[in-house]
Amino acid sequence: MMNQLFQNKRMPFYQFGEPNYLQPIPSEEWIPFIQSKFEQKGLVISDSYVRQICEIVGNQSSYVQQLSWNVMLNTEHIVDDEAIKAGINDLLIQCTPLFMEQTGGLTSYQLNMLRAIVDGQHTQWSSQEVLAKYNLGTKSNVSKMQKVMLERDLIISTEQGLFLSDPVMELWFKHR
Repeated sequence: MMNQLFQNKRMPFYQFGEPNYLQPIPSEEWIPFIQSKFEQKGLVISDSYVRQICEIVGNQSSYVQQLSWNVMLNTEHIVDDEAIKAGINDLLIQCTPLFMEQTGGLTSYQLNMLRAIVDGQHTQWSSQEVLAKYNLGTKSNVSKMQKVMLERDLIISTEQGLFLSDPVMELWFKHR
């Protein structure tokens, strides 16, 4: 949305300034912050569990904080695997309505493409093998689907191929 505001010629702030894309906060910087929040509640979380939380959500700040909070709520004193699993489950429950809304209007082909990406298919979308394996329709259909899902910010395109833009949505697809 912000890109449209500043990069679309029809918008009032066209080329008003330079875009500044924020990168995810590295896990190492999250460790002391999250540990201090747990300590304030009389709880203990190890460096490795903080790293795991960050990795699960791709270091996206809002998700790091939300998952950390969920883990905190599922911890009696020291974070363990069960608290992490329960926190993830709670996060998926919390995000389900949003993900249902975002995917509700997609065609079966588009959903198949998202499932293919989650399955690890990131390139070679026009190969007959990929088209058949994931029931994606025709080659031209794939390019149309890519365009729609890029516009809806469901996927991103990188040099390595197509990926879901939301790491929690990817986790949600894997659990469904």
